Amino acid sequence: MKKYYLSILLAFTLSSIIGQNTDPQYLFHDYIFSDLYIVEIIEIHPDSTYTSKTWSFEDKKDWTSYKNINPEVKNGRIIKEGAYFRYTEYKNGKEVTLESKIKLNKRMLVFYYPNSNGKLEAQGKYKRIN
Repeated sequence: MKKYYLSILLAFTLSSIIGQNTDPQYLFHDYIFSDLYIVEIIEIHPDSTYTSKTWSFEDKKDWTSYKNINPEVKNGRIIKEGAYFRYTEYKNGKEVTLESKIKLNKRMLVFYYPNSNGKLEAQGKYKRIN
């Protein structure tokens, strides 16, 4: 009986070690202009890079079908700077640093942009989906 329990314990231990680990994904969907509704998923990889996929819609009710459409894909790096991360994007093979900073936690990713006073203000909140 002890061998039976030991083999079950060993199987669960090995499956958690060998099991597939997924990168965290964050979802945002909302109107960015009065007539443009977007869906964006940001996947953060362990090597501090990210992949951003964006879908655009004219009507909010169509957003649930975003998986059936090819997205616009962007790649870049996320670099730790103090309490925030700097969000860096690549365009045409060149690095472009955006004027945004992000904060990450287990449940969400929040974008911060400078307001007219120069202070950082939370603008986009992405909910973790995996």
